[in-house]
Amino acid sequence: MRLIKISKEHKFYAFSSKIKPVAYAHPDDIVVFEVNDCFDGQVPFEEGEIPPINIDKTRVNPATGPLWIEGAKPGTTLIVRILDIEVPKLGLIRKWIIPIRNGFVKFANMNIPVRPVIGVIGVAPRKGTISNKYPGDHGGNLDSPDITVGSTVFLPVWTDGGLLGIGDVHAVQGDGEISGQGLEVPASVTVKISLSSKQLLPKVVVETSNYISILASAPTLDDACKDVIENAVRLLQSIKNMSRDEALALLSITSDLRISQIVNPLKTVRLCIPKYVIGSLIEHIKA
Repeated sequence: MRLIKISKEHKFYAFSSKIKPVAYAHPDDIVVFEVNDCFDGQVPFEEGEIPPINIDKTRVNPATGPLWIEGAKPGTTLIVRILDIEVPKLGLIRKWIIPIRNGFVKFANMNIPVRPVIGVIGVAPRKGTISNKYPGDHGGNLDSPDITVGSTVFLPVWTDGGLLGIGDVHAVQGDGEISGQGLEVPASVTVKISLSSKQLLPKVVVETSNYISILASAPTLDDACKDVIENAVRLLQSIKNMSRDEALALLSITSDLRISQIVNPLKTVRLCIPKYVIGSLIEHIKA
């Protein structure tokens, strides 16, 4: 096991197999990604109201990387365990730079607990180039509050090396990200990398302490919901040897359909299946 650090100077704005990796890792390595804020440092972080600024929109949502993972190839799954996310003392949302002190965000005369979220995490897509503004089956701009410290992200690998990138950290964010932003911050993200030769689903899946979260993105929430439900049914059929009707009924009485974000070019939903229904995905994917 090695410790690898990737500077925030190594950044990219679209996921693609054509981008040259800036670092190389093996399974079980620990990797620290230094991450820029979503505006790539264009907004001065000084507490108070932000003066008018012309943002270069070609520099939005930079991801640090990409990282080549030895042994990653199409049909495998990259497993990213989030060990730590360090955030600074100031965060940005809409027109304010607001303080973060002693584990709390100080806003609207309230103390809001910090719960860092990785907004952008992904690998190179099967084909073409996908802007970091977009979510998809490669990952990308998912903005899911489940992608936080203690969670494990399962990314289907589409190209050799995987080419992992991480960016757009939020010190705290609610479901839906309804204003278009979480509390945007630069950050230091520490993860542990592993691989599975299996691919249970061609979707991003997140394991938390309580449930398995399957993510899907589409132009409409209706389409994203249909997609995620069908994939959840497939997963239960595979793992529990159920019929489609049994799987659908079980999901209906046990699982929660949630909105991750409604503000990106594609909308993202997730279906959260309790672990008492499905167990740990690590056990299934490494069996």
